[in-house]
Amino acid sequence: MKRRHIRQFPILSKHFGRFALVGALAWGAAVGLGQESLPAEADKQEQKSVLPRLPEILEAIRKNLPSISEEDLDRASLQGILTEFQSQLELVSARSASSAANASPALTRYYESSIGYIAAPLLDDSAAKILSEAYRRLKSENILRGLVLDLRHVSGNNYQQVTKIAGFFTQTETPLLDWGDGIRFSEPQSLQVEVPLVVAIDQTTRGAAEALAAVVRSAKLGILVGRATEGQARSYKLIPLKTGHQLKIASGQVRLADDTALGSEGVLPDIAVKASSGHASSASETPAEVSSEKKADPTGMPLPPPAEDPILARALELLKGIGIVERQNRS
Repeated sequence: MKRRHIRQFPILSKHFGRFALVGALAWGAAVGLGQESLPAEADKQEQKSVLPRLPEILEAIRKNLPSISEEDLDRASLQGILTEFQSQLELVSARSASSAANASPALTRYYESSIGYIAAPLLDDSAAKILSEAYRRLKSENILRGLVLDLRHVSGNNYQQVTKIAGFFTQTETPLLDWGDGIRFSEPQSLQVEVPLVVAIDQTTRGAAEALAAVVRSAKLGILVGRATEGQARSYKLIPLKTGHQLKIASGQVRLADDTALGSEGVLPDIAVKASSGHASSASETPAEVSSEKKADPTGMPLPPPAEDPILARALELLKGIGIVERQNRS
């Protein structure tokens, strides 16, 4: 309360000095007690934060648990490091590169009779090839009026695939990304997707999939629908190891052609979709069509919009609206 207000109330003015003195003494006592207790609290915090050194723990295990082999200790230690720093470290086996040839095909579906849906695979060395095969399959079976590309639960760090996938939507080379070696351009492909594109994203969209989502917006290839991505788009360098493995270590930021860095806040959608009431967070679930549509529809008929997947339902609603507007413009 300001003094000019106190003067308007004589009773408060009369006792103000006494209240102030008592308050000051109480505050001083509290500060004094707090200062006396600080060292004890600091000691407790220090004890909590100081951990024993790993070599000491390992030595104790070797002496007292001989049943645990040295190989098992190494494996457990390595697994702990990779798990703790999984956004910055990845151990790549010699067989990982060859596994791309055996990658699973993308999941494809139809909705609203003419809207194609593709659940993208891991963004590895074969991602662009798998996506092109999926789109060709959809296009050969139906007349497409729109396409949903689902990047939820998609990770990987092959940014070169982003330039190839963007090439499905660009007829000329377009500046896209810089992941450490200068700005890379889209690589126009023989297959050109000429229908409206909506990309579904959320917090399970990671790494190169985030970069692809950012490129879709920056290059005006389509519309992003869903929730913010994980925020783990980083450039990496590979360090060869004696076993034939490679250690992939985060080495820098990934930037768009306009020098915008893809940061920890992730890529934000153009149209945000909140989880519906009673709907589980997509961080712990697979997209509805992946979990409930694994079996092919025996009738081959288009599927209705999935009410249990609000992000996909919003994407389909958007494409349906775009289709209506296009038909009205043609008429």
